[in-house]
Amino acid sequence: MDDIDSSNETEVLIISPGHSSYSSINSNTKKEEDNSALTLDEAIEMTGVGRFHAWLLLVLAWVHCADALGYTSMSYVMPPASCELDATDLDLSLITTMGLVGMLVGSYVCGTLADTHGRLPALVLCQACNGLFTVGSAASQSLWVLTLTKALSGFGLGGSTCVIFTYAIEFLPMKNRGRYIISVTAGFSAGLLIVAGLAWLIIPHEEWSWSTGGFTFNSWRLFLLITGVPPITSVPLLLTLPESPRYLVKAGS
Repeated sequence: MDDIDSSNETEVLIISPGHSSYSSINSNTKKEEDNSALTLDEAIEMTGVGRFHAWLLLVLAWVHCADALGYTSMSYVMPPASCELDATDLDLSLITTMGLVGMLVGSYVCGTLADTHGRLPALVLCQACNGLFTVGSAASQSLWVLTLTKALSGFGLGGSTCVIFTYAIEFLPMKNRGRYIISVTAGFSAGLLIVAGLAWLIIPHEEWSWSTGGFTFNSWRLFLLITGVPPITSVPLLLTLPESPRYLVKAGS
């Protein structure tokens, strides 16, 4: 039988958690490659911040601005709507309560969806839900329809607030991450100013009223219709963005 050549070298792939490097081992020496893989946070840190991040933060600021309109629009609508729909204080409190219930359910459902199917699809769903049902509330002719549509738009609002910051920070380097997130929250502040200005410009005009065949459209409904536009326009803007890198790593993509 031939002797085994002791100079033969065997390549061994050594996999350790969080690394994808390997070491070459032979019978004579043990040589370890100093070539450790980067963690995700290290890779993002090395990438830095550029034009993509500016666009990302701009889009998310607009999304959060749309959220602000959804959160506060009903506080301006309740006085004229209660007069037209003969709503009691209990009826008005029910509208607010159902909106909060929708937010509670939306934050749980969409938060779970963001972990299982991706941050971006969850965020798009939230904005579409908020926008469509806010526009639907503008067409409501009864108190129960108004209550239902605000509960469903609240579903989108709760989910959006839950997902938007998770999605944003997963693109940003840890250094100065908080400073970049402020630009997203600034969108919410801008939304509060915009919705107040729209209410001041539109709702007092009671002469802006059209009725046909039992369907009435007036100034407070026009206000709701306009506040539904920003979340709808957020959907195509979000579709210009990629999925979160952390989710892709977690999903093995």
